[in-house]
Amino acid sequence: MGDHARQAELEAAVRANPRDPVALRNLGGLLLATRRHSEAIILYRSALSLDPSDAIAHNDLGLAYLHEELTAPARSAFEAAVSLDPSYAPAYLNLAEWERLHGDPAEAEACYRAYLRLRPTDVGALYDLGVLQIVRGLRDQAATCFGQVLRLQPDHAGARINLGAILLRQGRAADAVRMFAEVVSRDPGQSLARYHLALAFLAQRDLAAAAAELEKVQEQEPGSLRAANCLARVYREMGRMEEARQSA
Repeated sequence: MGDHARQAELEAAVRANPRDPVALRNLGGLLLATRRHSEAIILYRSALSLDPSDAIAHNDLGLAYLHEELTAPARSAFEAAVSLDPSYAPAYLNLAEWERLHGDPAEAEACYRAYLRLRPTDVGALYDLGVLQIVRGLRDQAATCFGQVLRLQPDHAGARINLGAILLRQGRAADAVRMFAEVVSRDPGQSLARYHLALAFLAQRDLAAAAAELEKVQEQEPGSLRAANCLARVYREMGRMEEARQSA
């Protein structure tokens, strides 16, 4: 069923019973999905005036508020949703995102964890939590999150690259090499993984392997200054001074 037919059906349901909060919320959901956010807000408010206990309507109202850049009311709506129904997972995730972007990173982490208690296999939320923990300097906890992501989705390049970077900082260059090399083997065009693989080879003092990876990064990203500068450094250490001058 197309959007127009679905909207006609939902509007008919509202006309048939204009005091049905579920019908109002359902129509609001369609308007939200089709980016008619201000109209969706009106419908959600109407639904909540009839049934203030509807956690889904509070959560969706929060999303509509966010699209209208009404950040404070959005937070209040998400908080109302989790307060009314502590088992309603999407509201925890939306509140986590709100805290990550506008509030307290520690509160964001608490909301992610509350969400993951309800949906422990959500790869996206686990990955986002890991990234948040890196920002907070909690690398051991981040490594645990990325490990969980990889158990659920072994080909997740972002988790493998981030975990490899943590391993490299911990002095575990050989483990980092394996992480980055796995990404490159799956996707030879993954220049970010190649760059980090070069850094891991450099940490092992395998200058030839580091240079080879950086040369491939330059082929894939000719304008990459960090790759050029790193390659110049490697060339100098290898005694290839003319190539170092050309790369810098």
